[in-house]
Amino acid sequence: MLLPRKEMDAQGNEIDPRQELVDKLLEYRKYKQAAAELTEMEAVRMLMVKRGNANKELGHIGEEASEGSEIQQITLFKLMKSFEKVMQKVYDRNNKPVHTVVQYNYTMEKSRENVLDLCRTKKTMSFEKLFEACENRIHAIFTFLSMLELVQQKYMRLITGEGRNNFIVEWNEEREEEEFVFPLFD
Repeated sequence: MLLPRKEMDAQGNEIDPRQELVDKLLEYRKYKQAAAELTEMEAVRMLMVKRGNANKELGHIGEEASEGSEIQQITLFKLMKSFEKVMQKVYDRNNKPVHTVVQYNYTMEKSRENVLDLCRTKKTMSFEKLFEACENRIHAIFTFLSMLELVQQKYMRLITGEGRNNFIVEWNEEREEEEFVFPLFD
């Protein structure tokens, strides 16, 4: 008769086919015990009081903390937006624009006196000649505004010459001489 050969392991020992069955039965017993423990845990958990309405609880906690029910309305998005606003205020406070006021050595009164003296002595001169003594742009602006005011008060006249941008400044001899008083700017 032909009998199957017995299987051998790496060391040459005979493998018992019953051992495999014993291992599977032991593993089955472990799973059965774990299932029983989980069933017990489930029964204990079912006996516990469920959480209920979380919003109601948050409202109750908020009232106890004298915050009203505001705590239940806070979301992560609202917190993020509030944080962004605070950070923007901090940035604005730290990066305020700085305005520098510069005190110039020129005054309108002194500039008017200089233009009036120059025009009175020269009688007729070109527009550019009026600005030759200017040190910088600001000085030129003071001189230009003084000239405009003197033209308006008829101490001098502007005559248009030939070509483009060719003006002549002329002393007005016909003006009645009054006491030389200039109004102050408000």
